[in-house]
Amino acid sequence: MLSDIGKFLRITRMSNGDTAAEMAKKLYISTSYLYLIENGQRKIPKDMENNILKAYKISDADKEILHSAVINNQKEKMSNDDLLIEDADDSDEAQNDELGYEIVLKKLKKGILS
Repeated sequence: MLSDIGKFLRITRMSNGDTAAEMAKKLYISTSYLYLIENGQRKIPKDMENNILKAYKISDADKEILHSAVINNQKEKMSNDDLLIEDADDSDEAQNDELGYEIVLKKLKKGILS
């Protein structure tokens, strides 16, 4: 199920003719991480709202919608079926997602990834 931020991201992506991979690159995250965010399975990184605003031309009205979606994403309590990490394997995967985000972000900023 799409989260509020997921709906915003998908609409923004599609209305700009971007693929998920193209949007992920613009937002300095992996495509898989973008899908997890869209589907309400991960909270967005702290700098993602600013990255969205830098990457896309967003109207003032849509900026309010985005900000509200970001706040909702941070407040959401994920259900056991969606997100609670109960065993070590899932915990390692979550840490790898966050580490992967940081690595991709650094490489994109340095121009290593294209």
